[in-house]
Amino acid sequence: MGGIGKTTLAQLINNDDRVKRRFDLRIWVCVSNDSDFRRLTRAMIESVENSPCDIKELDPLQRRLQEKLSGKKLLLVLDDVWDDYHDKWNSLNDLLRCGAKGSVVVITTRVEIVALKMEPVLCLHMERLSDDDSWHLFERLAFGMRRREEYAHLETIGRAIVKKCGGVPLAIKALGNLMRLKKHEDEWLCVKESEIWDLRQEGSTILPALRLSYINLPPHLKQCFAYCSIFPKDYVMEKDRLITLWMANGFIACKGQMDLHGMGHDIFNELAGRSFFQDVKDDGLGNITCKLHDLIHDLAQSITSHECILIAGNKKMQMSETVRHVAFYGRSLVSAPDDKDLKARSLRSFLVTHVDDNIKPWSEDLHPYFSRQKYLRALAIKVTKLPESICNLKHLRYLDVSGSFIHKLPESTISLQNLQTLILRNCTVLHMLPKDMKDMKNLKYLDITGCEELRCMPAGMGQLTCLQKLSMFIVGKHDGHNIGELNRLNFLGGELRIKNLDNIQGLTEARDANLMGKKNLQSLNLSWQREISSNASMERSEEVLCGLQPHSNLKQLCISGYQGIKFPNWMMDLLLPNLVQISVEECCRCERLPPFGKLQFLKNLRLKSVKGLKYISRDVYGDEEIPFPSLESLTLDSMQSLEAWTNTAGTGRDSFPCLREITVCNCAKLVDLPAIPSVRTLKIKNSSTASLLSVRNFTSLTSLRIEDFCDLTHLPGGMVKNHAVLGRLEIVRLRNLKSLSNQLDNLFALKRLFFIECDELESLPEGLQNLNSLESLHINSCGGLKSLPINGLCGLHSLRRLHVLGCDKLASLSKGVQYLTALEHLYIHGC
Repeated sequence: MGGIGKTTLAQLINNDDRVKRRFDLRIWVCVSNDSDFRRLTRAMIESVENSPCDIKELDPLQRRLQEKLSGKKLLLVLDDVWDDYHDKWNSLNDLLRCGAKGSVVVITTRVEIVALKMEPVLCLHMERLSDDDSWHLFERLAFGMRRREEYAHLETIGRAIVKKCGGVPLAIKALGNLMRLKKHEDEWLCVKESEIWDLRQEGSTILPALRLSYINLPPHLKQCFAYCSIFPKDYVMEKDRLITLWMANGFIACKGQMDLHGMGHDIFNELAGRSFFQDVKDDGLGNITCKLHDLIHDLAQSITSHECILIAGNKKMQMSETVRHVAFYGRSLVSAPDDKDLKARSLRSFLVTHVDDNIKPWSEDLHPYFSRQKYLRALAIKVTKLPESICNLKHLRYLDVSGSFIHKLPESTISLQNLQTLILRNCTVLHMLPKDMKDMKNLKYLDITGCEELRCMPAGMGQLTCLQKLSMFIVGKHDGHNIGELNRLNFLGGELRIKNLDNIQGLTEARDANLMGKKNLQSLNLSWQREISSNASMERSEEVLCGLQPHSNLKQLCISGYQGIKFPNWMMDLLLPNLVQISVEECCRCERLPPFGKLQFLKNLRLKSVKGLKYISRDVYGDEEIPFPSLESLTLDSMQSLEAWTNTAGTGRDSFPCLREITVCNCAKLVDLPAIPSVRTLKIKNSSTASLLSVRNFTSLTSLRIEDFCDLTHLPGGMVKNHAVLGRLEIVRLRNLKSLSNQLDNLFALKRLFFIECDELESLPEGLQNLNSLESLHINSCGGLKSLPINGLCGLHSLRRLHVLGCDKLASLSKGVQYLTALEHLYIHGC
């Protein structure tokens, strides 16, 4: 049964802190009705890499997945499985064997035969909620914090309504959120006695409680919810995209002084509050996503079956004349549909949603198509060229050509006077926007993220005073192109990147940007382009940054290429108290950092090529009792002058209480790292050999990576002597490392050990035999390795996986291999 809580339980397991600590990787894949093995493999890779996978063929996809999973303890959740194709699941099981011992696969399904064919170790049948539990859930949602005497007169009716939900949590949540808005007894009776409870549609999986919840929505909410059926099941919907599509289709009406986006924000929140949206996530920077439960998606599709159509995979296109909204998902539209495919001449939405960036763009002439669909309001498509005839789409309000190979937008685009949203993300060869874009007075969203070939903005962008999103502004030198064009754009929100700040002449001009007046901005990226040599130019750079003070609501700040010696007062005095992420990059002359330790919400700090900085000391910590109270991740990259990082808080127990990960890269003079007990992951790359001595102070490490110490012949004595919980050790490109002596003797918790490109390493230490917990040993491209130690392998009773690749001088395996009684996978290649 759907809505019983299978996915919710799986999510609770997946997100539990104990589970996070136990597994190296956690992968979540929604299978649903599309169990295409290639799609599932790609989805798993993307989950691990947290980025799109551009591999198309199944074999290389499988190899990539095995590389990512090899030797790692994995929790894989396959949610909402319908197919029981035995061979397919056997193939997946074979792929997963490369993981470490203790890996787990969790499957949720409504179909019992699917569960049985998977041959699970444990099969849990989710039961309906008891009457008491059902009432408690409903009561909490419908009455909230109200005192019982305030709703006692509604309890009998409420219990009757709950009884009709049949113990299904999804139905109870929907009704509970609905009844919260109803205060009078006659309204409650109307729901209890509704004929919807008695209607049974043959073959329908839609719960009556969900239909009731929909029927009780206000009309404008009904439209907005139903439109969501245009997306596939389990699709991650972006809040801002939803709102702009609602706006484009006229589903949102102005109310008083509130703008359309503000109304859309309220509609989204109300639908979420009524449980129509689930998995609502906020990244802390204003980017919010959500999904539809599959039963809620079924409801939306049943409502819009004659108006909205979703064509997924390679299904044949069939559209009736009543269709108004069509979306293509995961199919390659190499050409526009023929006229016979588009009987509906009054389409309002035509959206092509790709699963990856390799879908070929339309390359043919789209003029005939645009001449037919003159009532189109929302268009998303990947093309090689937009024709001038796009101006025929007079009603177009939403245009998304992300990832297209277009060099410029046609000048006729400015004729789209109703256009509200223009998305050009990752149009990597786009070098020109229409010169009269200032005339597009209704434009509210312009996203040019990733359009790195753009060299200038059209003149007069400051006239687009309705803009609420402008992802990038390129500062020019001349009137109509300078920073002052931002002055009146005070509704801007989300992310803003300002490039070519070299073209600003001083403090007064910088202040013309009026960044302090842009209270909705969440993220600001300020970047200079040219290397500055003169003192006058450095002073001008300092003046410019001083004049670009943003509003205190800002959460993310990146400063790149700044050539001043000191930071402005608004940074030194911490007038941005809400910052969550800070990145300072390529600031070659800065000698002193602001007191970032005083920022209460700062989670991520990245310092790269701040070449004038010699010390991280008291002035960075500030005078707080607990410096850096929320910091979780710290990166020091290419800090060539940095000599010392001292923990002025003394023992280190009072500073960095939440710091979990430190990365130090290309810091040649840094000789010491302070002991920080909370750190679990440490990566040190191409830095001073002396800095490795600090590793011994990080006794809580679970993962350590040492990389690119080419002059090192031996690891410093006792470097990993006291690491009782270290589970993963990677030694990478220590090209002159000859021996490890007894460095590994005391790593009793070590489970995964990697030696990669250690050219001079001739043998592994005999002390390897003490690694009783070791499960995976990977030796890759160690050209000098001649043998594996006989005694060193004897004690590896837990070793399940041994990989040896590219070790030219390794003539044979030692006799010690016979003692690897737990070995399951032996992979030797290029030896």
